[in-house]
Amino acid sequence: MRGSIRERETKLSGLEDDHPLPRRKPEEARLTERLNPSVLSDGRRLQCVPFVREATGIDIHGNANRWWDLARGHYERSRRPEEGAILVMRGWKSDRHGHVAVVKEILDERTIVVDHANWLNDGKIYLNAPVRDESPKNDWSRVRVWYTPGEQWGHRVYAAKGFIYPTENTAENTLGPTFALSR
Repeated sequence: MRGSIRERETKLSGLEDDHPLPRRKPEEARLTERLNPSVLSDGRRLQCVPFVREATGIDIHGNANRWWDLARGHYERSRRPEEGAILVMRGWKSDRHGHVAVVKEILDERTIVVDHANWLNDGKIYLNAPVRDESPKNDWSRVRVWYTPGEQWGHRVYAAKGFIYPTENTAENTLGPTFALSR
């Protein structure tokens, strides 16, 4: 037999590959190291809306695609992220669906960190997920969300409606147990 035992074991195990996996960009490796984005399941199949309501104490009900309009007149809304704010996004192809996430940290003027649920329609909780502003005017109207399983930026860019700021009283006094897991 040719080659060392280690070489034969490597070939048999399938670890040797003519097509190595693509290397992560240094920026992606740094984000993964610093933030440690993760996916949790607590046994419930959570949707994004109850997760955000539980995490922030905000009193908005209804589908995520309606939150931006439902917040009008009740909560301050803005195009600028703040810690504790709720990012409201459109669905991928239409306004029939949407998504909401809680801003956990602001890394720089173009990158925030969110906690959210059901991002991949799996009912799981996604913690410490980076979100990057991809809008040409830096107005957070177009965002790219971190793909945690692949430890890289997602391929799609989503339209964002903006950020809802829960009232100080609500945000300070009602952080739910789910959000507390990520602190």
